[in-house]
Amino acid sequence: MERNEYQTLTVNSEVPAHLVPENEAERLKALYRFEILDTPQEAFFDKITAFAAKIFDVPSAFISLVDLDRVWYKSNKSNLQVAEVRREDSLCSITILGQDEVTVFSDTFQVPNLVTSPYVKAEGGIRFYAGAPLTSFDGHNLGTVCVVDSKPRGISAKEKEILQDLAQMVVAQLELRSVSLKAARKHDELLSSLGNEVVPAQEHVTNLLAGIEVEDGLPAATKALAAEALESSLALQDTLQSLLLESARDEVSFLLHPTVTSIAEVARSTVKEMEALAAEKQQDIYFMVATGREMRIDAQLMHQAFSNLVKFGIVYSPPGSFIALDIFEADHLLHVDFTYEGLVLPDHELRKLFLRQYSVPTQSPQPVAISGDELLEAKKIIDAHKGTVTAKCQEKGKSCKIMVAFSIT
Repeated sequence: MERNEYQTLTVNSEVPAHLVPENEAERLKALYRFEILDTPQEAFFDKITAFAAKIFDVPSAFISLVDLDRVWYKSNKSNLQVAEVRREDSLCSITILGQDEVTVFSDTFQVPNLVTSPYVKAEGGIRFYAGAPLTSFDGHNLGTVCVVDSKPRGISAKEKEILQDLAQMVVAQLELRSVSLKAARKHDELLSSLGNEVVPAQEHVTNLLAGIEVEDGLPAATKALAAEALESSLALQDTLQSLLLESARDEVSFLLHPTVTSIAEVARSTVKEMEALAAEKQQDIYFMVATGREMRIDAQLMHQAFSNLVKFGIVYSPPGSFIALDIFEADHLLHVDFTYEGLVLPDHELRKLFLRQYSVPTQSPQPVAISGDELLEAKKIIDAHKGTVTAKCQEKGKSCKIMVAFSIT
C-alpha cells in the first residue's frame, strides 16, 4: 500500500496518538512475550537484513521492534550506529498501523509531514522506505522488516512479496526462539528439582537403609531386606546423578580462540583480580608456581574458569582461611591445584560439585553468592581444553581441593 498520501505525521516529544494502534496494550503484551528487546545480535536476523539490502540494492535494512516509546533494532545494517530511535521519529511506527500490507514511501520529500523527521531531513537521510510488518501468529504487529535508501525509487509487487516473506521468516524465528526459551526454562526447573529435592530425598532414604543394615538386635531377615533395598537405592542414586551429569554435558559448548599462553600468568591475573573479594572475608590467596610452561589455550575462557574456582573457595571457606593455587608438573601433566582451607565436604557432596543447578551446602546461615553453575562452567571450559577436573577433601576438618590437569605430552 502506497503511503505517500499519509499527511498527518507529526514529530513531538511524546508519541502522537495517531501513531498508536487501538490494540496497543495487547500488542505490547505480545511483544514482551517474546523477550527479544535489548538482546544481543543474532546471526539469523543479521542474515535477513543483509539479504534484504542485497535483493533491493539499498544501503540500509533493519529488523525493528516497536516498543512503548521507542523503536529498537534487532538487526541494523546501516551507517546509523544506534540501537534505537524515538517512536515518533521512526517510519516503522506507521507500518505497524496497517494489517499485513507493505508500507511504502517512494519519496519522503513528497510527504510534507515526513520531511520534519530528523532521519528524513538529515543529509543523506531517508528518501525511500519500504517496510513489511512483523505480524505475530496471534495477529499483533510487533515491528518491521524494512529497507531504506537515500534516493527515491519505486517498488514492484514482486519485491513487496519478498519483503513480506522475509517478515514471515523473522516472525517464525521469533516464535521458535520463544518456544525454545520456555522449553529451556522448564528443563532447568526440572533439573533444579531433581538436584535439590529428589536427589537429597533419595540420599536420605539410602542413609536410613544403611543404618538399618548395621542396627543391632534386628532379625537377620530384616537386615537382609534392608541390604537388598540399600543396593537398589545406591543404584538409583548413581542413576540420578548420571542423569544430571549427562544433562550438563549436553549443554553449552565453547568456541575456543587459543593462543600460546602461560598457565601461570593466567592464574596470576586471576589471583590479583580476586584478592579484594578475599580480603572482605579476611582471607589470603597464596600463589605457588613451579613451572612457567606455555600452552595453547583460550586465555580469556581459562581466566573465567580459574576465577570461578577461586571464587568457590572464597565463598565457602571460613573467614580468616586461605585459598592456595599450586602450579607444577608431574607425570607428564601440568597441574593447577586449588586448595580451600577449612572447607570440608563429604564424598557424596564432592560427586555433585560439577552438576548443573546443584547448590552446595554451606555452614553459613546467610545466602551464598555461588550456585554450583559456576563450577560447571569451569569444568566445561577445562574439558574443552582436553583437561580434567577432580575434587577431594584432605584430613577431616582441614581442607578440600579441586585439581585441574592438562596433558603436556
